[in-house]
Amino acid sequence: MQRLSFSLIALGFIMTIFPGCSVFGIRSGYEQLDYAVIDKVGDAEVRQYPPRVVAEVSNMKDKNEAFMALFRYISGQNSSKVKVAMTTPVQVHRESTKVAMTAPVETSNSSEGGLTMRFFLPRTLSIDSAPEPKDPRIKITSLPEETYAALTYSGSNSDARFESKSTQLVESLAASKWQPVSPASFLGYDPPFAIPFLRRNEAVVRVKSRT
Repeated sequence: MQRLSFSLIALGFIMTIFPGCSVFGIRSGYEQLDYAVIDKVGDAEVRQYPPRVVAEVSNMKDKNEAFMALFRYISGQNSSKVKVAMTTPVQVHRESTKVAMTAPVETSNSSEGGLTMRFFLPRTLSIDSAPEPKDPRIKITSLPEETYAALTYSGSNSDARFESKSTQLVESLAASKWQPVSPASFLGYDPPFAIPFLRRNEAVVRVKSRT
């Protein structure tokens, strides 16, 4: 099973574009996705996310290909030929992840078996002002306000660890007021060369109140 990480080719490209990257990661100085913590369930947080604008690719078979397509877009391969600031996290969702809804990168797998990956665009960009992608595989879309439960963990970001944390997350919600209503997604805040114990990884699942 492949890891939820990127190849050395992608790594080299990132370090070329962002020379400030180090083994400590790239979170410092980068815009992070806004959210408000509205509840806590064990080690998990329940978060309210405001509407967001994303660039995403779907039905992809390879995480590196998905990442590089989106990275080229923010690096200037768009209709305006402008660079778009990198933000964190990157979201990946896999439909093929076998986690039961009663006990359950954003990578995400589509219903056709591919994965979906999202870059969250800076808050200064709207659905209308975001530059148009040259790559027809990339879609700019607006997400509504949503509620997610999130379990943060460090160390390995392998598929196996993500599935284990996803299961732990949904099991912890079983006796709470929050009901999972989507498959789990992976949120990655750091590049693959970051020191493992300093990484911020998250398993998240969209939820609604049972009452």
